[in-house]
Amino acid sequence: MNLFETTATVENRSGETLYLTPITTTSGQPEVIWQTRLIRQRDVPLKPGHSVTLEYDAADSPLAGIVVCRQNADCRLLAVNSSDAYYIETFDELAPVEPAWLVAIQSHPRYDFVPLVLLMFCFVPIALFLSWLYLG
Repeated sequence: MNLFETTATVENRSGETLYLTPITTTSGQPEVIWQTRLIRQRDVPLKPGHSVTLEYDAADSPLAGIVVCRQNADCRLLAVNSSDAYYIETFDELAPVEPAWLVAIQSHPRYDFVPLVLLMFCFVPIALFLSWLYLG
């Protein structure tokens, strides 16, 4: 549990699937913000008419911006403010992205399977109990 955990909901009102990556700049360099509840860590898909909730630590890694990309790696920046809800009307009206941000995204792993491994460990006691009942 994180005391300063905050969320940002992004709704896609455009007609195309977009890919989102939250970025922080607390260390001076852009870094991708880890998503603890998502397996996909960068390029989170967002279909037209849908929304996705990104989480971040407002104290240690505040949201500096959300990079929005198309399928062909054409990326733009969704500027953030104090709001917790953002809307993308059209991709073309978003601001350009700094090259350092794109390098940070490409160097970050796309997937994190730790939540799946932790979920599997939750079933170990149940499996042991059921095997004890079966063998007993």
